[in-house]
Amino acid sequence: MKKHKILIVDDDHQNLQLLYAYLNEINPSFNVIKTTRSEKAVKLAKSRLPDLIITDWEMPSLSGLDLIIKLKADAETKEIPVIMLTGIMLASENLRVAFEAGATDFISKPITKNELSARINSVLQLSDSFKEIKRLNATKDKFFSIIAHDLAEPFNGLLGITEMLKDNVDNYPKEKIKQLVNLLHKSAEQNFRLLNNLLQWSRAQQGSIPYDPEKISLKKLFPDIAEIFKTTSMNKNIEFETGPKNDLFVYADKNMLTSTLNNLINPAFKYTKEKGKVILSTVKHDDFVEFIVSDSGVGISNSDIEKLFRLDAIHSTLGTKDEKGTGLGLILCKEFIEINKGKIWVESKLKRGTKFHFTIPIS
Repeated sequence: MKKHKILIVDDDHQNLQLLYAYLNEINPSFNVIKTTRSEKAVKLAKSRLPDLIITDWEMPSLSGLDLIIKLKADAETKEIPVIMLTGIMLASENLRVAFEAGATDFISKPITKNELSARINSVLQLSDSFKEIKRLNATKDKFFSIIAHDLAEPFNGLLGITEMLKDNVDNYPKEKIKQLVNLLHKSAEQNFRLLNNLLQWSRAQQGSIPYDPEKISLKKLFPDIAEIFKTTSMNKNIEFETGPKNDLFVYADKNMLTSTLNNLINPAFKYTKEKGKVILSTVKHDDFVEFIVSDSGVGISNSDIEKLFRLDAIHSTLGTKDEKGTGLGLILCKEFIEINKGKIWVESKLKRGTKFHFTIPIS
């Protein structure tokens, strides 16, 4: 069950404490943030992004109505639902003004716990449904974007190369044909990787990928991973180092773990220049193993790091040899790692390389 954050605002300390107590009784899992200052509430809303704000109407300097207007004018906070508390502003004209400003609901004073519970649960359910619909729409939009552009575009290159071969196969020298065939193979590999990620991601959204965890030996798994990238390592003249020296075991779905490693190692090669280095290493902790995929590549800016695992801001850039991608692989990595009860994060410095870290439980 989701743990909701609720920001409560009232300049009267007694009312604030009563509201705080009621919320804890209604649902002890609520993360309640409280303040007596409406100006501070604006900053808290931006920094904490609560799921719901409950504010008094009659407050000095910045009224509850003014607070709502400020929140709705900011892109970061405009979609946070707000319930207005009022004891005297109950005339229909006042309520109309409050709703037009962006209030979601109101509760009359003195507050009763039953009414508070009913209003809060109703608003939170609607808000959660709205967020889920937004997520599904973003998923749908990205799905069609990839099909319409990222999946269709590479076939233009494939068709161009095959047309050249078809029309000139008897005239081209052997070296030219070999060069075009290598380009075909490279393009086919990239298209297959994208299509595979797209299918896996689509199945993950539908909850149709089976989660079948087992005890996995990393000493046996890593050589298979190294073999997959052997050709890439040779073609780009990049050293690929893998561990562990001693055997380590994790408890995970092998297909998901393999897919995660492939989707992290592939961009490491993509953004590392010739004579660089890609390393797959591990650190054993008490209850989990930390995987680290590091490279000596171009690095990632702080602004781009914030977008890496967000579907609404997904992006990608060309690799050192103009390799294309969609960024979808990293979204898939995050989903697979979380299914396997782990977490993922990244460290990077421009022109100095990148390290992707993720954890998988030992048992």
